Amino acid sequence: METALYHEEHGYYASPAPKVGKKGDFITSVSVGAAFGKILAHRLAHIWEDQGRPSPFSIIEMGADRGDLAYDICTELNTLVPECHWHYHIIEPREESQLAQSKKLKIFQESISIHPTIETLHGLEGVFLSNELIDAFPVEIIQLQQGQWMQLFIEVENGHFRKTWKQPTTPELQSFITTLGTDFSPDYTTEFRPGLDSFFSKVAAALTRGLIITVDYGFPRSHFYDPKRSEGTLQTYQNHQRGTDPLEAVGRQDITTHVDFTQLANAQIKHGFQVHDFTAQARFLTHHGKAWLLQLEQHFTPQSLPSVQQFQTLTHPDFLGSKFHVLETAKGFLPSSPPITNGPLEVLEIPS
Repeated sequence: METALYHEEHGYYASPAPKVGKKGDFITSVSVGAAFGKILAHRLAHIWEDQGRPSPFSIIEMGADRGDLAYDICTELNTLVPECHWHYHIIEPREESQLAQSKKLKIFQESISIHPTIETLHGLEGVFLSNELIDAFPVEIIQLQQGQWMQLFIEVENGHFRKTWKQPTTPELQSFITTLGTDFSPDYTTEFRPGLDSFFSKVAAALTRGLIITVDYGFPRSHFYDPKRSEGTLQTYQNHQRGTDPLEAVGRQDITTHVDFTQLANAQIKHGFQVHDFTAQARFLTHHGKAWLLQLEQHFTPQSLPSVQQFQTLTHPDFLGSKFHVLETAKGFLPSSPPITNGPLEVLEIPS
């Protein structure tokens, strides 16, 4: 999966072809329009206040694609809190994307830095933000065979890919399947995402005081590993068509799986962050977008209609509103706003 998505020459994300939007393979909350970024800017403005107005206020985004979300956030922040001295850091290893981001964000160039890796950042205050980043982190596929978990491997035979199942090989995966148990139906297939602990150790080094905001689709652990979810969550996307075979059109289609938000939260907790909130995207945007929505209502014009339509799309329960969730974890300060969800740790099935 890592090679298919991230190979420097032949990987899916190495291609200059558009990935997001009508001309791409899938849509995101960002591609719906600027409303998503504007509401996030309101949330960031409150976090800046809660942290004591640090200068600079660092915003770190990974998975920024062409820079559209950064543009929407920065534009709104300049209007909302012009006194805020913010600096936007984009983590982007691909040169083609770096050039697109620089072009998109040229108007803010003095307050924008683009880094090939997050290891270049240390000791910042602010926010680490990602939208549909974790779902593209590689996973291992496991299957319960005769009461024993087996790991999927891919081999090449006569020029063709072939699936084969072997004993789990890594200590991290072996430890996980021990906790998962075997109370599932025969041939139950699911995924495990390795490497989150290692990744968030780097995030914690970059952001020593601040908030992590993760927007993605997925479930708490018991829902993710529901016995009825017997075929896992892996999906592929090409030209807005969903598939399930990652060995087709390798390097030309997106491969993604849902996020185990319990695993995600635990990885962040391990590195000093505490869960502040976990809620559906619809509730998050409605709650933190109140001031923006009120302003739209008070100064409504025909030009306001696209923003209203974008908000409806982002929060519709049959579209993006309930499919996506938002996890917030904080380190070194306490957000002033209470969590939207009562008992987010309980919802995430994490002991308090």
